[in-house]
Amino acid sequence: MSTAIRPTNGQALQNLERMPPQDLDVEKAVLSAMLLSPRFLSDVSDWLQPGDFYYTQHGILFTSICELHRFDGRLDSWTLADYLKGTGRLEQVGGLDYITRLASFSTTGANIKLHAQIVKKHALSRSLLALSSTLATTIYEQSKEAPEVAQWALQELLTLTQGQEQRKGYTMREVMDEVQAQLEKSMAQKKKWAGLDTGFPGLNNFLNGLVEHEMTICGASPKIGKTRLALQIARCVSVSGQGRVLIYSVEMKRIQLGQYWGCAVAELDLARFRRGLLNEQEYKAYQRARAEIDQWPIIIDDEAPLTIPQLYASAERQFAKHADIKLVIVDYLQLMEGPEREDTPKYDKILRQLKDFKKRYPVHLWVLSQLSREVNTRKNRRPQVSDLRGTGMIEANADNIALIYRPGMYEHLLPTEGHRVELICPYLRFSPPGSVPLQWNPDKARFDNPDALLFHKPTPQVEHHDNR
Repeated sequence: MSTAIRPTNGQALQNLERMPPQDLDVEKAVLSAMLLSPRFLSDVSDWLQPGDFYYTQHGILFTSICELHRFDGRLDSWTLADYLKGTGRLEQVGGLDYITRLASFSTTGANIKLHAQIVKKHALSRSLLALSSTLATTIYEQSKEAPEVAQWALQELLTLTQGQEQRKGYTMREVMDEVQAQLEKSMAQKKKWAGLDTGFPGLNNFLNGLVEHEMTICGASPKIGKTRLALQIARCVSVSGQGRVLIYSVEMKRIQLGQYWGCAVAELDLARFRRGLLNEQEYKAYQRARAEIDQWPIIIDDEAPLTIPQLYASAERQFAKHADIKLVIVDYLQLMEGPEREDTPKYDKILRQLKDFKKRYPVHLWVLSQLSREVNTRKNRRPQVSDLRGTGMIEANADNIALIYRPGMYEHLLPTEGHRVELICPYLRFSPPGSVPLQWNPDKARFDNPDALLFHKPTPQVEHHDNR
């Protein structure tokens, strides 16, 4: 009967010159506490993984203790040994002798959470070492191009950092304390909306403003103005002192966004501006606008392509520098890159990770999305939720969906529709569906608020699901 301690992931770390981070006694303390009482077991069983233990038999013991408690409920050295014998793994963990000594290793489980955190910390360190070793080997062998290797490393790092914190359940008193604090904060601010002011009162009424930890998908056909609408909202949030805005512009370069804002503030013709056809008066107007725009708390990241690991890495850097980021805009969904398999389209994975992103950071996430080209083949060009690409996952993950409809964009409708705009809100988590009337200003290339009041309008072609 062998009681030798064997590393569980020695193969992955075999190229390391020094002993990887680990602590035999701490691992024993965790397992001993789990044997002492089911109460201690529940403190760590949903958080630690067998692979977090450096030593092979400790990972096997952890799995067996959890399985035995789940299936039988009775747990001590003898029942554990009997269970391991029945599964053919008793000799692998050192036999009954090792289990008996392990059970008496600790007399209290009071510090099991602290000990589990140490085990988890060492496991993360070893994973980083293994990743760095694999990364170095891949680079030296030149089996992949450097950009591909970088993307892989970013994805691996994101995977490693997820799940490092123990899940926590909250009592109803704790939940309602948070509700009370939010209510009192809203009452003290005396705002009409709980979230950020978009600059469009009708949209604010539907969304309750741009509420943190929520995601809005804004869809439109090409050239309709979804980017312009997002930039107007970003300008309103930033210049009104509500917070900083972080924009990921995958489609347009930062200079194009700057040109739009310069012309919007100075009220200049964008086409003439891009050609440099400004007279002295117009140039002075631009310089005054530029002095204002320079002070806007807006950050633009226009690097392409954009993957979820890159989004997280960039966000972590920006939040470390700026704690006042309140709105994140992604332009646009279909230009993001992600894994794609036959059973899982890439948008499904991206949308799930965007949902995790808005839960992680205290921001509102405004994501732009293209509509299917099929909308332009219909006689009725009014967009529907089904026109969103990857619509199933968009409905499942978005808190709000807004669709921009400009009937005047179609020549046969221009004489009767003019520059009327309808911001259709067919899916809202906390409100009934409806529409916000806007007006397109072709001279200033922007959306304006008309005098018409906010109105609710049924949208029979869209099904509203509450049970998500």
